[in-house]
Formats: sequence, structure tokens, C-alpha cells
Amino acid sequence: MKSKTINIAVLLAALFSLVSCLDTNDGDYVYTDDSAVTAFSVTSAKKTVHVKASNGADSVYTTSVKLSAYKFVIDQQRCVIYNPDSLPYGVDPTKILVSANSVNSGSLVLKSMTSDSLSYLSTTDSLDFSKPRELQVYSLSGAAVRKYEVRVNVHQEPADKFNWTKLPNPTAFTSARGVKSFVVTTASGTTRRFLLASDGTTTTVYRADGDNAWTAATPNFNHPLAAETYRSAAVKHDTLFVCDNGVVMATTDGNTWTQQTTAEAGVARIIAANPIRLYAYNNEGVMLSSDDSGKTWKTASIDESASLLPNGDIAYATLPLATNPNAFRTLLIGSVPEASTTAFSVWGKIDEGTAYSENQPWMFYDHNSLNRHELPLLQNISAVAYDGKIMVMGNDERVFLPKFYTSCDGGITWQTDSVVTAPTGFFVSGAYTACVDSNNFLWVVNGNTGETWRGRTNRLGWKKEQYEYYE
Repeated sequence: MKSKTINIAVLLAALFSLVSCLDTNDGDYVYTDDSAVTAFSVTSAKKTVHVKASNGADSVYTTSVKLSAYKFVIDQQRCVIYNPDSLPYGVDPTKILVSANSVNSGSLVLKSMTSDSLSYLSTTDSLDFSKPRELQVYSLSGAAVRKYEVRVNVHQEPADKFNWTKLPNPTAFTSARGVKSFVVTTASGTTRRFLLASDGTTTTVYRADGDNAWTAATPNFNHPLAAETYRSAAVKHDTLFVCDNGVVMATTDGNTWTQQTTAEAGVARIIAANPIRLYAYNNEGVMLSSDDSGKTWKTASIDESASLLPNGDIAYATLPLATNPNAFRTLLIGSVPEASTTAFSVWGKIDEGTAYSENQPWMFYDHNSLNRHELPLLQNISAVAYDGKIMVMGNDERVFLPKFYTSCDGGITWQTDSVVTAPTGFFVSGAYTACVDSNNFLWVVNGNTGETWRGRTNRLGWKKEQYEYYE
């Protein structure tokens, strides 16, 4: 009983002390001077959408889109708020809804675009952010204010539109019967294009740096290249390799060439390359591979009969794997004149650059009646890696407008590309070629006229801002 009485007394004493404290400090609050914007986003906006009807007519409509997924960066040091990834093309920046938070729920006010007047930031009324706006945040004490510049970036061009530009016609060559083009990156980081053009008697090497016109290279060997040498070339590690009458040579500028092997090595035609290996045929049609930039060669393993290897018009393309940038998928695409098929022969190979990785064989993509999207036979084919896909350019027989086919599954199925189409007026009646540079420009060259076009999907040219940093 005595213990319970003591406990009750202690509780009553604590209660009276709390009441005493409340009575003494009633109304005595201290407000913070801290002020900062802690979050900002565009929640929704009006967007103009352009669509094409089934009859080809253009139509336009306006819709409301949710945009909360677009992150805004708050640079507290410079007091700038902006979105590194611009809002989609067609968004109306004059009518957007925003949301913002501040430290300790400080007051957020927006300065007028035409005067110094201020108004509380509304999250329910549409606002005009077509120009940078000043956003102010006041501390709870009212003694501190911080001013931010808010920039709402909106794309000024549609993401998936492909635009072509025609370069001035060169005078370096015309009437080539066969052409192949390649791109390398120079030691200084610029792009250099090579063109191998055959007139039916010899092959001539042309080069162009950046956007410059084609000029004939001046090789440091004193013999002409054979007429078919243009078909026996590939690029590995920003070096162009060609096989001329069995001799493998390499160059980075088109002028200075280094002999890699002699004719005794047995190389007849270079057919493909990736950053790890070169591939070629020997005189018997056996596939060879080289791990040392063409100095030595050995038989490459394949999982089907060599009779299925393409031996007519051949193109190749190499793409790094999405799951491993040090591994590369290479496709070898071409015709087999002896085969009675309406589709190209497609082979695939994955090369890994890691130590002790297994060297997998080339795999033949078997013709299957269930595959309704095989790559059809085309003329004047070129293959490139573009926008994370393999793209093939070529034309149907007696059709003078090239087509573009793309594969998103490593070359198994193919569809007519919905974004890239031939340049307007680019009609061909002979050889032409395509290549892609490190700036995502697709180049096409008409061998008959020298006409050269350059194009790119808009979003592949957009600068990617860095907004995440790690130690």
C-alpha cells in the first residue's frame, strides 16, 4: 500500500510540473529562417498530337498528358530548377500544371512575367512557363526569401522523325559499278568516312573527314586495287581492312597502308568484323577468323554446312549486347545464288571480349515457313547498326527506290522501318551504299552520281545532360 501511494505521488508531481511549464511558455514560439524549394514537377499539360489517317491525310488534336515522370533538378547552389529530359514535342508550355514543395512548408510565390507583382503558386490553375520564371520561397519567420529561376524545357522537334540533308555533289567520282562505305573515328575523336568504288576494272579509295566532300586517297602502294576489292573490306577498331588479291592491308587514313599478311595466308575475301575479330573466306569458301588484326588466320567454327554461307552480295553489321557492352553480336547477311529462296541467308555470331570466354560458332538462322518476317532478297544491300537495331538497306528488282528493314531480335525477324525512309528524290539505277558514324548520322551514297545524303533520327542527336553524380 505504501508503494502505491509513492507512485501516485510521483505521477501527480510530474503532471503539475507539465502544467506549470505550459502556463509559463504559452505563445512563445521560434520560427525558422530556413527557406528552400525541395521538390518541383510538372504534373500535366496540354499536348498537340499530329496523326496520319489511313488515306494519308494529316490531322491534329489536343489532349491532356500526365508528365510527373519527367524529373526536375534543383540546383541549390545556383538556385536554378530545370528538367534535363525535355517534355515531349507538342506540349504547350503556356498551359501546364505544376507541383512544388518547400522546407517547413514555406510560402511559394511566382513572379509575374510582365511586372514585379507576386502571386501564390497554384497547383490547380494552369500556368505559363514558356519562358524562365522566378519562383520565390519565404521562410516561416518571414525574414528570409530565396529566389529560383525555373526553366521548363520542351522539345522543339518530334523525337522519332528522320531528317535528311543533301550534301553538295562531289566531283571526285561518278559511274561507279560497285561501292561500299565505312566509317572510323580518328584519334582526335572526329569521324572519317571511306568509300571503295569500283569502275569494273579497278577499285579506288575515297575519303572524307566530317562533312567534307569525297576526295581520292593517295595510298602508299604503287599498284591499283582489283575491281572486286571493294567487296572485300571491313572495319575493326577504327581501322579499315581490305583484302586485295589475297593480301590483307590496313589503314586509318586511306593514305598510309600496312600489309598484314601475304597471299600465302590464303585469305580470299574479308566479310565481317567486330572489335574482337576479323572474318574472311579462303579460296575454298571456308570461313576464317583472326584475333590479331589480320596477321594470322584460323578456321572459324560454324553450326551448319558451308554451302549455306552467303557468297554473292554480302553485308555485315555489329552491335554491342545490351546486357554486356564488351560482347558483340555480328550478323552476316547475303545471298546464296545456288539456293532457291526468296529470303537472304542470315548468320549470327556473338563474340565476347572477356578472358576465358568461350568462342561460340557462327549460327545459321534457318529458313522457316512459320517465320513470316524473314529478310527478303534485295539488291545493293548495306547493313548497319542503328538506334540499337540492325538495319538493312536495299531495293527490290527493277525498283529504284531503296527500302530500309530493321530487326529488333538479332536478325530473326525483319520489318520495314517506320521511321527511316529513302531521301526524297534519291532514285538509283545502280550501285549505292550506306554507313553510320559515331554521331548517329546515316550516310547514303549513290555510286552512279556521287550524290551523298546524311540523315539522323532527331532524338539520337539530342544532348544528354548529366544530373546524377557519384563518388
